[in-house]
Amino acid sequence: MNERGYAYPIVLMCCFMITAIALFQIQQYVTDKQLLKGQVQQMKLDSLIHLAYSDVKGKLAQDGELEQNLTFSYEGGEVTLAFRAEYDYLQQFTMIARLHSGEMRRAWIYIHYHELRIERYEEGSMGGI
Repeated sequence: MNERGYAYPIVLMCCFMITAIALFQIQQYVTDKQLLKGQVQQMKLDSLIHLAYSDVKGKLAQDGELEQNLTFSYEGGEVTLAFRAEYDYLQQFTMIARLHSGEMRRAWIYIHYHELRIERYEEGSMGGI
């Protein structure tokens, strides 16, 4: 039986398989790391918006009205509140949360200006009635 050259191709095939598996795992790690970074940034933006929402409720209760443009600064970033439109008894304000790294998220609140309460809250890419 001629066994010359039998071990070398098997070793090469095993090395190729181990390398392919290692490269696949590295790619999965990098993808998971990027996904996690995006989720952390979304959670930070959500927390900024919810902090600003609480501050707006407090400012409404304290002052009884809101200015046309407000900016709330927090540790992770800032939230800008700007008057957008007026419908019947509702005023629409846009909330734009920005992290210091540049990521941004928008939300809209509708304030019933006769009763001085927040009527509706929306998040997304488009806001409006």
